[in-house]
Amino acid sequence: MMKCKLSKRQRDLKLKKAVDEHMKDIMRYESRQDKNEDMIDTDFHGTSENISISIDSSEEDSDNQSSSSTVYDSDYMDKREDSETKIEMDAMSNINSQNVSNLANELRTCFIKHNVTHTFINDVLQILGKHHDLPKDARTLLDTPGMIETKDLNNGQYVHFGIHYGLEKQLTLLENLSTIKLSFNIDGLPLFKSSSQQAWPILCLVNNIQNSKPFVIGIFSGHSKPDNVSKYLFDFIQDVKELLQNPVIGGKTFEILIDAFICDAPARSYLKCIKNHNGYFGCERCTQKGKWLGRMTFSELNSPKRKDEDFSNRINVDSPDEHIINPSPLLDINVGLVSMFPLDYMHLVCLGVVRKLILAWYKGSLRIRLSSSAKTNLNQSLVDCSKYSPKEFQRKPRSLIEIDSWKATEFRCFLLYVGPVVLKDILLPDYYNHFLCLHLAIRIMLNEKLIEDYLDYAEELLCYFVKHCKTLYGEEFVVYNVHSLVHLAEDVRRYGSLNNISAFPFESYLGRMKKLLRTPHKPLQQICKRLLESKDLYEHKIVRKHTVIPLASSLHFSGPTLKCQGVQYKEIEGHNFKLKVKLANNCIMLKNDKIILAQNFICKENQLFIIGQEFLHKTSFYSKPCESSTFKIYNVSCLSPLNCWSVNEFLCKGILLPYKTSNVFLPLLHCYANFY
Repeated sequence: MMKCKLSKRQRDLKLKKAVDEHMKDIMRYESRQDKNEDMIDTDFHGTSENISISIDSSEEDSDNQSSSSTVYDSDYMDKREDSETKIEMDAMSNINSQNVSNLANELRTCFIKHNVTHTFINDVLQILGKHHDLPKDARTLLDTPGMIETKDLNNGQYVHFGIHYGLEKQLTLLENLSTIKLSFNIDGLPLFKSSSQQAWPILCLVNNIQNSKPFVIGIFSGHSKPDNVSKYLFDFIQDVKELLQNPVIGGKTFEILIDAFICDAPARSYLKCIKNHNGYFGCERCTQKGKWLGRMTFSELNSPKRKDEDFSNRINVDSPDEHIINPSPLLDINVGLVSMFPLDYMHLVCLGVVRKLILAWYKGSLRIRLSSSAKTNLNQSLVDCSKYSPKEFQRKPRSLIEIDSWKATEFRCFLLYVGPVVLKDILLPDYYNHFLCLHLAIRIMLNEKLIEDYLDYAEELLCYFVKHCKTLYGEEFVVYNVHSLVHLAEDVRRYGSLNNISAFPFESYLGRMKKLLRTPHKPLQQICKRLLESKDLYEHKIVRKHTVIPLASSLHFSGPTLKCQGVQYKEIEGHNFKLKVKLANNCIMLKNDKIILAQNFICKENQLFIIGQEFLHKTSFYSKPCESSTFKIYNVSCLSPLNCWSVNEFLCKGILLPYKTSNVFLPLLHCYANFY
């Protein structure tokens, strides 16, 4: 199920409700404290009376007896009472002080998490301030910095945070590492729809930590990209040099490796100081000269390859180069300007090639464009598939009517899962089989185990795809993005799965950064202050360990049990997947390649079992360019009666899409890297 996005009003109401509940708890706590204080007073008074009686009786006894007796000092008892009372009051004061501190920290975390305005925070603090000694201003609670020091560049301003700053906040994630591999991302971020104001953040990610999150090294803001790349990168380059020379973080010495610069094509050409991707010598990997056919095209497949040495040698050579404009400042930190600038598949494949294909089918020339009835059927199939979208998908498939607003994740979903099913009876066979070459090649390049066995085959598929684009769609179709597919396997050989060099985590971070803005006034300072307010939250994040055995949750009693008596659950969760007993999240492949639909999860004697039905008929869904069953993609039908399997037989979760009177099963690539 997709999470609904809450409006600002809904977030405010939700936060107000949480504050009200907290206030009720506080009032109940204070009421209990008052009762305790009354009991303490009563005990003290009762004790004083007893002491008086004892003193009187002792005095009477002393008159009648010759032996000595103990006489209580009333001044001493008064001091003792005062001392005990002070201890009790100090203890209660410490408890109240600690509660106020905890409340302040919880409020701070909540306000930052929901990105609420300072005005709203001040209103909440005014209400709570009547009952607690809390800060009166949001800036005090959030520890908002007063001034942000900016550095003036030619056409904008720059703020530098530093690499050490981000790495030190992730010390708990780095403690088990001896080597830190750093990936960097630089990209432009439009800040407002009605303004040319934009930000150019320098982001960093620790590439050898699973599910690592990016952090900011520096941010430039202006009405265009920084016009001098050397000045823009100066602080960053000095930072990297210092880190490489003195790789000590939090008192521990690491081996620091610069792994990759993951950027889109315009940003790569900017950083490398080379011709743009739409120039005659715009290809970053080979030396061929493009051909202008209303757009720049690159139809050759086997041109001489570029090397890192071409850039380093260019520094000392005065002869002109058609590809290199100026020496890149990144050469100062020994960055390989070919090998360390991988082709990002989010921009190249998803937003580039897949989008171009769909637009050709939907809005292209009459020779290629689909008929009106085919478009209608295709749109309906996409909408039908949305109800089968598993929880792991960020967005559900939607109609091509909205193609202009599709996100990269939607194009990825179309290529890897939905496209082969919805296009099968829509495209002509040659066009459909041609699309499957791209689909299968990218699936291989996203799975570590398949890369070991089939990378050469995937490279052949991509070369075939590019070669036949010219035949099917025309020579003008083979633009930079399409041509660059023939070079993609080089990066996979160096970095492994395309996920390792994907811009998806950086793009997600940029989206969150944009939401930090409140007004158009001083956007750079706003972003920096919001980032600094949340600086301590890094330390409180808990990284989930790899869960081999799924964990059960959501207790129920509705069955079916199939005579397997035990505790019933609706959900089980493992590493990077979640299974439910409901449609879209209950399709499972077992280790013996059986495909089942889960109806219940039962825990019996500390073992988990799956109650479900097996698909009895299973065949390849397509046979070209190869049998789809080779990659565990099946056409399935005919469910068996209920059966029971141990969760130890679980292999991976899959997506089940409708096709005519049957269904198509495709494994989710991210469930396990080595499930094949």
